[in-house]
Amino acid sequence: MGFVLKKLAIFPTIILLILISLGAAPANKVTLHTVDDASGKPINQARAIMDNALQEMDKSGRYQDIVFFIHGRGKHPAKGMKIMPKFAQKYDLRVIMFHWPSWTGVTNRPVSHAQAAALQLKQLLNQLVTFKEQRQAWLDEHQIRFTLFLHSMGNIVMQEYLLTHHLAGALPSNLIDNVIFNAADVPVKNHQIWMENIDFTERTYVTINRSDIILAGSKAIDLIHGKFSGRRLGHAKSKKLTPDNITRNVSYVDLSQVSGNQHRYYLKSKDSDVNYFFATIFHGKEAQLTPEQGVYPISRKKVNGRSIASTPESKKQKSTKPVQDIYEFRR
Repeated sequence: MGFVLKKLAIFPTIILLILISLGAAPANKVTLHTVDDASGKPINQARAIMDNALQEMDKSGRYQDIVFFIHGRGKHPAKGMKIMPKFAQKYDLRVIMFHWPSWTGVTNRPVSHAQAAALQLKQLLNQLVTFKEQRQAWLDEHQIRFTLFLHSMGNIVMQEYLLTHHLAGALPSNLIDNVIFNAADVPVKNHQIWMENIDFTERTYVTINRSDIILAGSKAIDLIHGKFSGRRLGHAKSKKLTPDNITRNVSYVDLSQVSGNQHRYYLKSKDSDVNYFFATIFHGKEAQLTPEQGVYPISRKKVNGRSIASTPESKKQKSTKPVQDIYEFRR
């Protein structure tokens, strides 16, 4: 009976997915878009797009950090064109959207489309290498930083790139200032195997919301098709993450206590500490993961020889050793 009830509980989420999925279907190719370019341009014009951004900054005297935004499932690019202006304005950024064919129906997850777009991500990163080599003096003078922001199913594009197309040492170690795996719609199981291939960024962040309703819906879609691949990384139970199943040199940040059931909490959150966290990492800086910012390390203690998570709030737990790469916002 309990199993049946769990199955029934997923139907409200499926209905929600149907309601939020209205609109026109997207183009079937990978393109790059800026806030004022709904039609988009092919990946081979990435350097021209970035050059144009720098020229506009010089003309306006307003110098902004650059975020490459790989969107998730949905009727893009139209959906993304509504998100980008809010995103850019909220954090004062220059946003370039990497659009991939992300819609195949209400009850489908276009995983193969995301995987196919990984080759274009490789091309984008290679063009960024050349662009930075040519414009490094200008970028240094104006202190422009670069962030790669992967949202929801957009994380699959990066996952496939790291598994299939990336060669260790092929890119400069400081090509990207921050890589952000946000609300990642990829399995938490064994994610460290492919994520540890990242060697071209200063810092990497994974954000988590255990109550994320869209990632719960993603699980429901898998169950419908009999392809359940496990709990999603962006939906993970952070207190079950251990040094054995996380990626080295990656900061995991659990926003469950401050995000409700939100999926786009980077955009919709009204919490000042959450907004400060995202503002910091979107601008290519190191996040201040401290109690002063409402963030605490999740600590661990040994029980029957196993490492489990705890949040030290009593004298009994004071001896627990914090794992400094797993954090949570608390309220």
